[in-house]
Amino acid sequence: MRCEGDQLQIIARGPLVHVMGFEIFVLYIVNELYFRRLARDGVVEEARARLLRKIELIREYELAQGTHARRSCFLILGCVAAIRESGRRRLCKPWRVSWPQCFRGTSNVYLAKKLGLTPIGTMAHEYLQAYQSFGSRLRDFQKAALEGWVQEFRGDLGIALTDVVGMDAFLADFDLYFAKLFDGLRHDSGDPVAWGEKAIAPLP
Repeated sequence: MRCEGDQLQIIARGPLVHVMGFEIFVLYIVNELYFRRLARDGVVEEARARLLRKIELIREYELAQGTHARRSCFLILGCVAAIRESGRRRLCKPWRVSWPQCFRGTSNVYLAKKLGLTPIGTMAHEYLQAYQSFGSRLRDFQKAALEGWVQEFRGDLGIALTDVVGMDAFLADFDLYFAKLFDGLRHDSGDPVAWGEKAIAPLP
């Protein structure tokens, strides 16, 4: 770890399988310390109020969205709890199902245990990125990564990540062969409606 001006650099060296897990704890610790230092009174309550307003907007415009970026332990706990509680009271349009059916769980195992949710997740960005240096042609790294995933899990964990180099590049590699091997796709960045339209468009 070193500082260069106002930039903090944290470097982990070693085999990828040993060091990639450090990202989880590094992000957790750095974000927690940063936002604790900057936090002001009422920040959690303010964030919860904003989230509840967003939930109302989601219902109003008939879009289902979730939270992804982590700010602090207390803030994300409040956000996830608010989404869970909203599902117990209201219905989600246009599917007319309760929010717990739209909001399926969290990739944060601690929050899943604390709030009684299902711990769920998909392949990591680092998994696909690693294949950029594993020997296949760079242009074929996504195909190699998807094939490796299928061979390893044999039908389990069948949700593919789409945004490592963009949805268009992903779909250029995700042909009918992979479409029949995977159960679904994961939206992680960008406009969810535009992403969804691309995901359900007929294969060329």
